[in-house]
Amino acid sequence: MESENPFVPSLLSPEQQSAADPDVFTVVDGRYILCYKRVSLPPVCVVTGKSHDLVPIAESLSFRWYRIVVRQHWVLCRCFLHSSIHRRRARMQRTNLLLKGIGFCLFFLPLGQDAIGFDLPNAGITCLIGVALFILGSLLVLLFASSSLKIAVVVDRRQYLLSGFTPAFFAAIATANWAPPESVFPK
Repeated sequence: MESENPFVPSLLSPEQQSAADPDVFTVVDGRYILCYKRVSLPPVCVVTGKSHDLVPIAESLSFRWYRIVVRQHWVLCRCFLHSSIHRRRARMQRTNLLLKGIGFCLFFLPLGQDAIGFDLPNAGITCLIGVALFILGSLLVLLFASSSLKIAVVVDRRQYLLSGFTPAFFAAIATANWAPPESVFPK
């Protein structure tokens, strides 16, 4: 079930598994990454598979919000995005903050209209526009700026199967000459 992978970890004892190296991970079926609580992926964009003009990011991955879990699991993933993808996500997040800020102000403007001496003729419509802008900002981030990486399965409570990587990413790491960088995670 495992594919040919130059990053295959050696077998670890139970003591070593609890403090596993973040550079140790395994590619499973060419679609998943098997790792521990922390993982540092090679310098390849997780979306495009490009290995130049990259921006390092750190994400806290968890189960999606609609998964019902008794105990929430988290993985700290250090990965890379191509600068064009990173700029687009940052632009969408700024737009989200702007829309939510305007929506918040429009929602609460009717409450403070007496204090500022401003007479607002249609307070209900202003509140609805504020709510609509707040929801629109949230949808923009959800659709265009959120990461697709997530925990798919928890394996024996110590290892995690991550999903959401593109086939271009797996093709690039299979051919990359990559030496693990110094760990950026505190030990």
